[in-house]
Amino acid sequence: MQSPLQPEHIAPGFWAPDPGIYGYTKASTFTGSLSVRDRQHKAIAGILVGITSPDKGAAYGINFVMKNLDSNKRAKTAVGNNYSFIMIFADLNDLPNCFAIILQKKSSFQTLFNAIASCESIRLGDALVFIEPTPSDDKLGDQMPIVKKPNRTTLLARSNTWPTRDLDVSSEKDRQVAFHVTGKKIEVFTPILRTGMHDIWCSHATCDRQNIKCKGCFGTPPTRYPIVLQCDVLIADCTRYAPTTGEAEFTQFRSYRFSSLFFESLDAISSKPHHDIDPYNTVLRKNLPTMINHINENGGWTVTGWHRRGVLQRGDDGEERLATDTSGHIVYLMPTNSESLAADAFTKNQIPVKLPDSTDTAQSQSTSNSLNANAEPLN
Repeated sequence: MQSPLQPEHIAPGFWAPDPGIYGYTKASTFTGSLSVRDRQHKAIAGILVGITSPDKGAAYGINFVMKNLDSNKRAKTAVGNNYSFIMIFADLNDLPNCFAIILQKKSSFQTLFNAIASCESIRLGDALVFIEPTPSDDKLGDQMPIVKKPNRTTLLARSNTWPTRDLDVSSEKDRQVAFHVTGKKIEVFTPILRTGMHDIWCSHATCDRQNIKCKGCFGTPPTRYPIVLQCDVLIADCTRYAPTTGEAEFTQFRSYRFSSLFFESLDAISSKPHHDIDPYNTVLRKNLPTMINHINENGGWTVTGWHRRGVLQRGDDGEERLATDTSGHIVYLMPTNSESLAADAFTKNQIPVKLPDSTDTAQSQSTSNSLNANAEPLN
């Protein structure tokens, strides 16, 4: 990261520091042995790559147990480790390592930003700066540093000058590694729109509709009803991630930010009945490859995500072995050159709210033929 932190590095609407005061360092610097003198004027920068709200089971080696508060089961609470909001960040000053922020209440997320309303616009893939956190030796799992009680938190304006790290896989049990790279070429397969009918429940901003288990996050819903594009993504030139083929595959990728690139208005489409959405999938399959290839040839794609080898396999001899079949996750997939989105070659292929007459006619003809096939013959 370009150090020291400057006001022009901060996104509009967020707290900006005085010039030249805060220098960047990696999250693992803030151990319990760090002196108060050395804590001052230091900042950590991280890309948000994961959000979870565990209420039972296990997450990152922490066990969660649910207990009823009364016989009517009106309320539940986590006992033991009472964490309700875990955020994972790719450490921009120490890639591919990650760090965590753990909050006792989901609402504490807003407190990090002094409760300014702008914080609800933050989404997976955005980069935050944490000013002068409290030194701690706590870890999430065995290795990931937990950053605690920063004095201030703010949002970085996106920049192609951020440090990069190509796609790679974790080689150790329970270690999460992150990647952030620009200029990649991709292919997209099996694109289809998904809605609340397909378990897309959250329509807010922070989770970016990537986690179908989201219990509700922050931000004004960008569409009246839940809707998101789901597709399989293949990223070229990823020899560290996929040494054999050089192509990294990610299945059933969902991101509202990514989805909105290809439509004139997903909001308008979201309000349509489910049976009226299929024609959009037909046009999407026809137009999407052209839009994807236009971005490929005009700066490529910025890709951010993570990989964690958290599952072990036990062999016949009883010894544990690292799982070989593990998948990574993309959380940010957007054009590296945002100006490429304004070109006619892209905009003329975006899916309109009102489909071309030929599509409407074909749909109407198909419906008419179906009705005629089931009609009683006239006497």
